[in-house]
Amino acid sequence: MVEHTVNMRRFCETDEGKNALGMLFSLAIMPVTLSPTKDGPEDLWDAARRTSCQLHTAFDKGEMLKQLRVTNYTVSRMKTDATLKTTLEKSVQQRCFGISNLGDCSGILSGGGKHVQVTDIARAVNLQEGQTVLHYVHTYQGRLRYNLTYNGKRFTPEKASQYASWTLELLRSLITDMDGTKV
Repeated sequence: MVEHTVNMRRFCETDEGKNALGMLFSLAIMPVTLSPTKDGPEDLWDAARRTSCQLHTAFDKGEMLKQLRVTNYTVSRMKTDATLKTTLEKSVQQRCFGISNLGDCSGILSGGGKHVQVTDIARAVNLQEGQTVLHYVHTYQGRLRYNLTYNGKRFTPEKASQYASWTLELLRSLITDMDGTKV
């Protein structure tokens, strides 16, 4: 699956909508099939170009607006408890999470100053419609940091905390120390 963040303002029909303040974005998610026999490392850019063409075709056909409408419709009718229960019943390997890797933030903030010492960074976004949760992962001063932003209409703080613990459980199961031991 390829996940690409799209500025939805480009699809607004009025100048007011296109130039309004604030973010309006959606995630374009589409299946992409790569074959080990056809798509080796030397074919990376050909595969990237094909994927880019698929994304632009979806944009031109109006698929992004349809996807945004469907997402808003389904999320507004979602039963959070049932969704969380279904997620919990799956094994860690079967759970599906969309995670944004924001990279190493140490170079952005030096961490020092005359009146302040930065020791941690939290990133978040205001979720009112559409997405239920957004995950952010980054490193700062050699530490892996994880932030979960959740839609307050759909999740209670307790449910969001439970959901975040599942995500961390998944991350821990995937990350190994240099000597191969689990973290």
